[in-house]
Amino acid sequence: IKALKYAYMSSELVNALISADLFAALNPLLENLKQYGITGPTALLNLYYLGCKHTLEYKQNFLLKKDAAYAEDQTGVLVSECPVEVLEYISRYVSPAQFLYTSFLPPPHDNNDWSSWYLSKMISRQEWTLLMCMNEATKLPNGNKCPAFAIIARDRSLLDSEDATNAHLGGGEERRKEALLIIRGSASTLDWGINLQEALAPFSYSYYSPDKNEVVTVEGHGHSGIILGARTILEDYNVRHYLLTLFDNGFDIKVVGHSLGAGTSIFIAAELRNYLIQRIQDDHVTSIASKAVLHAARYEAVHRVSAIVFASPTIVSE
Repeated sequence: IKALKYAYMSSELVNALISADLFAALNPLLENLKQYGITGPTALLNLYYLGCKHTLEYKQNFLLKKDAAYAEDQTGVLVSECPVEVLEYISRYVSPAQFLYTSFLPPPHDNNDWSSWYLSKMISRQEWTLLMCMNEATKLPNGNKCPAFAIIARDRSLLDSEDATNAHLGGGEERRKEALLIIRGSASTLDWGINLQEALAPFSYSYYSPDKNEVVTVEGHGHSGIILGARTILEDYNVRHYLLTLFDNGFDIKVVGHSLGAGTSIFIAAELRNYLIQRIQDDHVTSIASKAVLHAARYEAVHRVSAIVFASPTIVSE
């Protein structure tokens, strides 16, 4: 982390980090890691994220013995398992998670106007429409920073059977209205400025428990830079209003991201769900019986907002 902080401030250290001499010095370490199954870039990132998790846990409880975090019975990103049906579901969002990386063009077309145009052309083949694109990490006049993002949407709810077959849809559940908020991962110095704002900030998440028939709120802490980036996208770019308008018009909302974008996506989806939960609680229905039935259905509809993320660092304390 200290090296990254210096790298954020000095391009000279960046040059040193990628020098051939340094790679030669690191080579014995990389060879030794192979005995633990760390054999490529993805595994190294997993190891990095596991370290982030342990660092966050230690910040939350500095009395925690660091050796305990590596015990065999402790789950972590290196030993995670995922059901096949979940993998099949998220596989549809692997390409969208890469859209912003792919659509950022080299000079002299390395600006948001060209990127937005190229992205709109690229996704049109899959019937997506680009609603908004900011394919550059930005720092606002108030000092808030946020990663690159885009909003795309498509309406497949009216496809007939023949059109659905031609579109390679996998059944009736695919014929729906869907909007994606895509958040890019770290690709610039400004993105690392967000990553390095690593102090803990309070964060709460509310959900409806059918068993208890009440709203349960979980209090915890999260990565302050990513929380601020998520709220900057929602508020300063008016994205909350756009997504809620789409939601109210029957669109499912998926927040998709990779790495830094993954952490940001999680907080954005949580913020949207918190808002929807609060909106239900603020509404008043005269009939108590109809209120119970109506609210149960509306609480269930909140699940139409979700986050689908890839290679997310640990961003919350609990």
